[in-house]
Formats: sequence, C-alpha cells, structure tokens
Amino acid sequence: MRPVRQDGRSNGGTNFYSPPSLTENPGPNARLVGEVAAAHLGPILYALEVCAVSMENSNRPDDAKYYRALASQLAGAGGGTTESGE
Repeated sequence: MRPVRQDGRSNGGTNFYSPPSLTENPGPNARLVGEVAAAHLGPILYALEVCAVSMENSNRPDDAKYYRALASQLAGAGGGTTESGE
C-alpha cells in the first residue's frame, strides 16, 4: 500500500507526508476569518485581555503589551474604540 497524503493523492511511495505547495493551499480564507472574528469580537477581546493580565501577573510586561496591541488592532478594525478613545 502506498502512503497517501492528506489531500488523498499518493506522495510517490515515500514514508513521509510532504506538505502541499503554496499554490495548492494559499492559506486561510481572509474573508471568512474576518467574518468569524467580527461575529465573536467581544469574547476575542475579552480573552486577549485575560491573556494580558496573566502576562502582567507573570512579570511579562512585553507579552502583555503584545496582547493589548493585538486587541486594540482588532477593536479598531471592528469599529470599536480603544482604551485611549481612538
């Protein structure tokens, strides 16, 4: 039996999975990702703040800044306001 890739095609008889090329799998569907993020923006922002607080409590202020910056970008893209009122 020949090994089969996840996409159902044979991978030439080798015993390892070779990932598809970038042309075969262009990455996430940006429109769909945006729709899902928009539909669940509140819980995503809350989870990012929980992560930021956890990072602060672990004495990792740079990581907390990262999660808050990410939340700020998402809030801005979703039409929300950031803490600074931007």
